[in-house]
Amino acid sequence: MDCIRLLFEFGVAMPANFHHFKRRHLLGFLGAMAAWPVWAETEGYKTIDWNDLMPDPWVKEMTKEMAAISKLSYLQDTSEEANKAMGAIRKKLDEAPIVKAQLNKKVRLPGYAVPLDADRSEKREFLLVPYFGACIHTPPPPANQIVLVRPTAQSKIKKMPES
Repeated sequence: MDCIRLLFEFGVAMPANFHHFKRRHLLGFLGAMAAWPVWAETEGYKTIDWNDLMPDPWVKEMTKEMAAISKLSYLQDTSEEANKAMGAIRKKLDEAPIVKAQLNKKVRLPGYAVPLDADRSEKREFLLVPYFGACIHTPPPPANQIVLVRPTAQSKIKKMPES
């Protein structure tokens, strides 16, 4: 039973300007959607996500290896076999290949800033990582998921983000 019919069956009257309310919000939504492509690709920047930084063959190989390790779930976390398996995975993550086509491109990439020093200026270098706490509180992400950001004089960073 749809909501409108339900309201009328119980004798609840709709406000007189209900249709104007719907129309106004629909027009506002459509206007915002029409402007989206202009905003998304301004100034020659392409919006990418973290998966765009991982080569497909490497992802397939890591998926297989992680599936194989999940079969070892019966092992104690501190056992020699578990430590060996996790050490092999960590080594592969640390040596993760990059997608060379993404080097030196103007991109937008959502993520979290990890400052490299105590300098508070807008022009300090930082690491951009895919999740909060990466490289500090948790094991670091794969090497191809850590981006070194070097702001230039033309960079428009209003306030240095902190993580």
